[in-house]
Amino acid sequence: MVDVRQVLRLLGEHAVSHVTQRVMRLPSPRTRTLEVTRRVTVPAPGGRTIEADLWAPAMLENPLPTLLVATPYGRGPLFEALLTRPYAERGFRVVLAVLSNSIEAGAPDFGSARGDREDVLAVVDWILRQQWFNGSLALSGPSYLGYIQWAVADALPPEVKALVPQVTSSRLPRSLCGPGTIALDSALRWSLLVDALHRHGPLRGLRVVTFARLRDGLKAIPVKDADLRSIGRRLPLFQLLVQHDGADPFWEAWDFSERVGDVTIPVSLVAAWFDLFVADQLRDYEKLRAAGRHPRLTVGPGTHLGLGTLAAGVRETIAWAGAQCGHLRPRDRAPVRLYVLGGGGWKDFDQWPPAGTALCSWYLREGGHLAAEPPHGHEPADLYRFDPARPTPSVGGPLLVRGAGRHNNRSLESRSDVLTYTSAPLSEDLEVIGEVRADIWLLASQPGTNLFVRLCDHGPIGSRNVCDALVRVRPDRGPSPGLSGPIRVSLGPIANLFRRGHRLRLQVSGGSYPRFARGGGGDQPLADATVLRPWRHCILHDADHPSALLLPVCAAVRSEDPASDVPSAR
Repeated sequence: MVDVRQVLRLLGEHAVSHVTQRVMRLPSPRTRTLEVTRRVTVPAPGGRTIEADLWAPAMLENPLPTLLVATPYGRGPLFEALLTRPYAERGFRVVLAVLSNSIEAGAPDFGSARGDREDVLAVVDWILRQQWFNGSLALSGPSYLGYIQWAVADALPPEVKALVPQVTSSRLPRSLCGPGTIALDSALRWSLLVDALHRHGPLRGLRVVTFARLRDGLKAIPVKDADLRSIGRRLPLFQLLVQHDGADPFWEAWDFSERVGDVTIPVSLVAAWFDLFVADQLRDYEKLRAAGRHPRLTVGPGTHLGLGTLAAGVRETIAWAGAQCGHLRPRDRAPVRLYVLGGGGWKDFDQWPPAGTALCSWYLREGGHLAAEPPHGHEPADLYRFDPARPTPSVGGPLLVRGAGRHNNRSLESRSDVLTYTSAPLSEDLEVIGEVRADIWLLASQPGTNLFVRLCDHGPIGSRNVCDALVRVRPDRGPSPGLSGPIRVSLGPIANLFRRGHRLRLQVSGGSYPRFARGGGGDQPLADATVLRPWRHCILHDADHPSALLLPVCAAVRSEDPASDVPSAR
């Protein structure tokens, strides 16, 4: 007798498979019929156990490579559709390991001594002892799933043939709490999400993290009470992120960046220009290169967990990790592939940063101009006032989820607390690829202050953000009372084509809230500040204080369609 429920379930799974293939631009599967074994028990340190789901393509006789996806976020249909099923349909045996240590704690443990590092290594050891294991294992996954790959990379056995960390960092927690700053929106969102997943499971947990709760929390004064204002209780993860500065030695045990150069396993990094971890991820790439390794790098135009970004990670895992495991025929591709924003498209390079770039200076000038010619004499300073009670708002940029990416900055640039410096229309295309910097001379009225600097591409449809950064400044420690400079601000890595007729535009302001916690203007730690004291900035740009934007200008190179990377199965 036909099991109607089984038939309907199978038809539903096949429909999900077809949609996923189309949306993520994946190669055709070897099969859409999978064998799934759920909640397999894996021994863990301390007498604990880890649950794992095993996915494998049905009716394939050849030995299959294994792919480990280790997650602290539980399991669910959406997760499986995007990060498990696509691999199993294309010839991988997939182990989805649920890291119970993190879930039970209600917060990622960042790979501490009794945390996820030991659990993942236990799962790897278990995989190697299974009869179905063919001798080839790869690890893949985005965000925290990528961070955990760096946490275990130094202890993995030779059977591990590839790592594919995506939109992540080898020092992930420090990316959310830089020196003197707090990435407030992303830190609170992540903390609320982890807590909701822990308490309610994947499906209901995602619904529980409402915008209203987040919005209320972001208004909290002091910042450390944002979790209390959101849900009425403290969140361990959020308290760690706001109470410990990125320079705090507290994070050293959870910072794996110093081990990156020692990793000999082949690594392919997948990043996105508007991901909050992109700068760290490119530093990981450079450390591998400096150590004589041969990593791959793909940087797309998307955001942290945008569908295009996830799809790029899946395609790279299928194509490149499959080739490393001897499962697919490898296809040649340049080691570095970047999407050049502004209409430049995908381009290939031998390395990051690309060879042959030249640093070009554009100087802040009187009247809000940005010019290649430096100031030669006196120019009056530009003054603006920042009020943390009515903070300069965020518009786009690298955020964890909502609101990230490129946006029209017209409304932001019309505010009195934002200074803009704009070039004349460009006489020819200008391709900028590399680390963008700014040297800013600042005269401020408070002992502690924030400085936000953003580069925009100003064209016919408005001013669109390209890259930016916020830094904490201590003017009382400058060469004279209140004077700091030149303050070197790294606006981050980027690849952008500024078209002929467009203009370069540089914004300078005192903050970007709620993306970053607003500074109170005094000496109190940012998490504890309760006094919102307005301050005034003076931006100097005369011959003695030449504030400038520094752009790495690159020669043109060939472009290709990244989807052509995906090789066929043997």
